[in-house]
Amino acid sequence: GTARLLSIPRDTYVQISGMPAGSGLATDNKINAAFNYGPDPLIHTIEDTFGIPISHFVIIDFTGVINLVNSVGDIKLNFPYPVRDDDNGNNNAGLYIPRAGCQTLNGNAALALARSRFYQYEVRPGYWVADGSGDLGRIQRQNVIIEAVIDKARSSYNPLMLNAFLGSVVHDVTVDQNTSGTDLLNLAQK
Repeated sequence: GTARLLSIPRDTYVQISGMPAGSGLATDNKINAAFNYGPDPLIHTIEDTFGIPISHFVIIDFTGVINLVNSVGDIKLNFPYPVRDDDNGNNNAGLYIPRAGCQTLNGNAALALARSRFYQYEVRPGYWVADGSGDLGRIQRQNVIIEAVIDKARSSYNPLMLNAFLGSVVHDVTVDQNTSGTDLLNLAQK
């Protein structure tokens, strides 16, 4: 009857579990390598490494993140500084928030924030500082986005919005075979 959010840094070094016997793929590797073979090896790896049982899973792709944020009518986040994604002059994520303060982010801007690997903030005009928190900072930013979407959906909850919310991601979501549409509806209502 509950859901929990668990964030594991993608570079966490683990013994990959749940791979086909004799494949030679059950090796020590970064945890994100387990997902290269689908959700089952990742689930087995998390259960075996951390002892956390996983009953169900939901996978949302990039388009799903965009549609999810857009379905609630954008989200508002506070930025103490202007921010960008900058990898030696390349803005790989597309993130650029040119001013500090409360900003309204649409789905594309939220995805850029969630994907930013080279997060920088401008402490004074023209002086950008690299965040330096790596995957942990990225996880924190992703969790802030998830919380903002949930808060926005809660604050303006109505059955039509919930229907739009679920309909916006139906084609961009993968769930385990034991999760029904009713399960997703119940989860969204909680």
